[in-house]
Amino acid sequence: MTTSRLTPEEIRSIIVQTAKKQFLENGIAGTEMKEIAALSNLSRSTLYRYAIDRSQLAFIVSTEVLTELCEKCFSLMIPSSANGFEKLSQFTYHFIDALCDDIDKVSYLTEFDCLFRGAYPDIPEARKYIDTINRMLNRTAQFLFEGMADGSIRQIENPLFFTSVLVNTFWGIGQRVLPRDSHYEEEHHATGRKLMIEATTILLNSIANTETLDNK
Repeated sequence: MTTSRLTPEEIRSIIVQTAKKQFLENGIAGTEMKEIAALSNLSRSTLYRYAIDRSQLAFIVSTEVLTELCEKCFSLMIPSSANGFEKLSQFTYHFIDALCDDIDKVSYLTEFDCLFRGAYPDIPEARKYIDTINRMLNRTAQFLFEGMADGSIRQIENPLFFTSVLVNTFWGIGQRVLPRDSHYEEEHHATGRKLMIEATTILLNSIANTETLDNK
């Protein structure tokens, strides 16, 4: 490949997609920058002109992976006649299905979370990743607020905090059990998906306005 014929955007895209493939297959810690350079048909010096280090690439890839998972849920066609509780439930269960269908991406994000336990680096890529997380939380909160407005969800003192609890519950369980789902089923006689749904259902039922739903 002759990089002189490529635009900076094209070179950057090649680097990111190469890093993404390697990270998903071998993990972030198991991938070296020299491997990304070689597989991108770039010199090390060219690579470092477009990517500061592996952490920067990890945030870029994580944003892409999270966006792909979110887009599967954002594309869900929910009937306009559904109330807020129904929309929240359908959206949440669909998100669980999306995680179950892309366990490799869940495993990758698990490693990412383990590697970046402390403060995120002060780079644009980290801020974009946070924005992507907030986008997912905001869409979930949208249905929660709709439910409180139409009466299908009881009034919650701190709805944004509940949204975080809900999302992090099924997301955290998914990261814990999905990468080792076969082992978990053998040990506990239940799939990771079933555990995620049961935990999520408990949380959803705790906010449902049963009087409104029963009278629907």
